[in-house]
Amino acid sequence: MEVNKRGKKYQARYRWRTPGDKKQHTTSKTFARKSDAENWWTKQRIEHLQGMNKAYTTFIWVFDHYYNTYKKDHLRENTLKSWNFARQHIIDYFGKDKMIQKLTNDDYQQFINSLNDLSHSSVRLINQCCTQALEYSVQQGYINRNPAAMVHAGGQKARNVEYLNLKQIKAVLKYCRNYHARKREHKPVMVGTACLIEAAILSGARLGELAGLTWDNVDDKNNVLHITRQIDTRSRKDPTPKFRSTKNDNSVRDVPVPKYLIDDMKKLRCDGDVLVFYTQRNKPVSTSSASRYTHRMLKKLGINNKNFHFHSFRHSHVALLLSKGVDIYAISRRLGHNNIRTTLQIYSYLLTEKQDEENKKIINVLNNL
Repeated sequence: MEVNKRGKKYQARYRWRTPGDKKQHTTSKTFARKSDAENWWTKQRIEHLQGMNKAYTTFIWVFDHYYNTYKKDHLRENTLKSWNFARQHIIDYFGKDKMIQKLTNDDYQQFINSLNDLSHSSVRLINQCCTQALEYSVQQGYINRNPAAMVHAGGQKARNVEYLNLKQIKAVLKYCRNYHARKREHKPVMVGTACLIEAAILSGARLGELAGLTWDNVDDKNNVLHITRQIDTRSRKDPTPKFRSTKNDNSVRDVPVPKYLIDDMKKLRCDGDVLVFYTQRNKPVSTSSASRYTHRMLKKLGINNKNFHFHSFRHSHVALLLSKGVDIYAISRRLGHNNIRTTLQIYSYLLTEKQDEENKKIINVLNNL
């Protein structure tokens, strides 16, 4: 942006080249206020970028252009879906004709307010995508200021995580270790879903990480699971595992587990197996099959919790470790979180439950000085 002070006034100068002969042209105008000069320069740029097609500077066009140019080829599948999720909400609220230069701070805040029925994390995700696209718009000269700069992202407060208590964990482990599952088709070994749940409770690993665990990443000498990748557990028809990278770099980790888990896993192994856990039809475990087995098992054990799902075994693992005084930093590393702040945010409810107990320890230390 070329805006220069000339005495007590501000001169804005806009330069452009014609598409045909590439000849440079210049236009300028002087203003009393710098903001007026900047607005004029931005208007000139928009008009030249638009030509005869106003679609070039709609909010959704800029969002799509930024996504296709800078994001599409560099993000994981789940993150790409987040951008599509944000895009749909932009269209639902603004339509496809909202000009980006007419998008005010109030307009954008009202858009974010309209998302209050969503969870706070979903609202924050949508805002992050929009903020990046709008910041790009500022850098490219479509607009002067980012309308999302001062926004307050609301949304529904996150629900407390669901987890099993110690008695329930013991009951589930006993059930899984003694359950005589059906054998896999044309294989002499059992289906691995029960042992998968056992592994989830004892390792705290994500479903995709366990479903994608291969035998070359099981260290039976040191009783360690090497988490190096995961698979897409939403695909039910394809028998071939679709491996992908872990959720973040810190999710590549070694997870020590009890020896008896390794022994139970070895009972599932058959010649030619790549994965540790298979369904009856020799396919990778899917989200739906893991969820179905989980609810059937909990019903048999008399554990009534409608909000419990497979990922809750990961939460149960954390609750167990916290109750036994394991350091939160060690837990965060074990879970493969990007940083300890993530762990503190997700499990703040569990940490609050321990606050009274920890305060007593603190007072005891101080009283014995």
